[in-house]
Amino acid sequence: MLLSRDHLQRVYQSIATANPDGGVRWPISIGDLERRSRINQERRSRVVAIRFSSRNPIMAADVANRIAEIYVQSQSLRRQEATSRIFAANAEWFPKFKVAMEQAGAAMQQLRIAHGLDSDAYVLSRAEPPDRPSSVNPILFILLSLIGLSICACLMAVIREQFDTSLRSPTEIQGQLGVPCIGLVPRSMEDSGQVAYRLPIDKPMCAYSEAIRSASFELLQLHQPLGGPKTILITSSIAQEGRTTLAFSIAVYAAKLGRRVLLIDLDCRSAHGPRAFDQLLAGRPLENLVEQLPLLQLDYLPAVGRSAWEPPTATPGGELQTIQTSEPLAVFIEPMTERAFRLLREAYDYVIIDGPPLLATTEARIIAGMVDRVVLAVKWGSSDRQTVSNALRLLRRSGLQQRDSSTSICAIIVQADLRQHALYHFGDDGDSLALIEPARRFSFGAWAQALLSRVRSRAPAHSNGQPESEKGNSA
Repeated sequence: MLLSRDHLQRVYQSIATANPDGGVRWPISIGDLERRSRINQERRSRVVAIRFSSRNPIMAADVANRIAEIYVQSQSLRRQEATSRIFAANAEWFPKFKVAMEQAGAAMQQLRIAHGLDSDAYVLSRAEPPDRPSSVNPILFILLSLIGLSICACLMAVIREQFDTSLRSPTEIQGQLGVPCIGLVPRSMEDSGQVAYRLPIDKPMCAYSEAIRSASFELLQLHQPLGGPKTILITSSIAQEGRTTLAFSIAVYAAKLGRRVLLIDLDCRSAHGPRAFDQLLAGRPLENLVEQLPLLQLDYLPAVGRSAWEPPTATPGGELQTIQTSEPLAVFIEPMTERAFRLLREAYDYVIIDGPPLLATTEARIIAGMVDRVVLAVKWGSSDRQTVSNALRLLRRSGLQQRDSSTSICAIIVQADLRQHALYHFGDDGDSLALIEPARRFSFGAWAQALLSRVRSRAPAHSNGQPESEKGNSA
């Protein structure tokens, strides 16, 4: 059978050894010979095409010819053996014709050999070395794949940019929300054991410390030591947007400058610690409530509990007592709360409050009316534009409605990816801070998305300077 194990063994012996007739020796194994050989029958005819794949065209033609020749020779030998067996079986029945049959067979065999018809199979045409490869160059597939992947990456970036409503630059916050953005704080790229708010102390020259230094200068108005804000509320639209880390970082930096700083945790809904603020309102001395943090050089007032609030009331004898209540707003609507804030202003240079998120609780809007300035933490690439706009609308309608919101409310972008931020080329502090951060791997998808976002940001988003949320209300 063509390309059977016995046939391939004969072909291999013919190829692997030098033939006396000047045959070429090709370095090839039986496994390679079997894998590279192909047989194709020409439609319904008895013509069979033999193909052998090789990088050497001369070798491909020679091996294909040897396969065909050896197969033809084997067929001829089989025919002769069959004829001999017939003669041997019938020799005793017609001994008189044996000699004549042998002579006739020999003559017939000579005639077949002379005309190339010694068997049923014969070589129709010999294989010639091809003048060009039968397959396409693999480099072309690589180039086409790179082009296709680049097009897919650009399409994915376009789709992602169309559905992306997050905020990334101070220009977007100022133009679309109507509040000034005084800083851009990067995401800490230090080891997991390094606390972010300790970087201004441990590593004052890193990008995170430089961003906190710049934001604190604008927020605390350090160029005006006597006229700057003293009570500052740091909040966010929703939870998990980095407001607590920002509050600690600003407090640590202000304390590093030698200021007396008190950090208050008023995220009452999520805290389970001791109820310190309502005990302060009940008349307990401040020095018995605050916790000294010598490593950070500041005082810390922990959060109150989630329930059992105790707003202070006065007895007929003039002493203060507490009443059990489960209403969270009861503490903040008492007159003693504003007096407590006045006392804190006198005792400290800066009182920084880590407040609850605006859209999750109502207490943040009440506290905003009692402080000098409100800072809204906006998470880079995560905070939704409409969500932040709704939080600002609630903030303007609460305790800040009688004050100038352009000076009492500001925003700080937190957890920014400086390398991706630099790809947008906003021309803000993030470009210079990116030079301080260690180099990271380049992302083509992020670069394409940044380019499309920059092109889209060049178009005017609104017809006037009014924020997006307020334009909808006025209409």
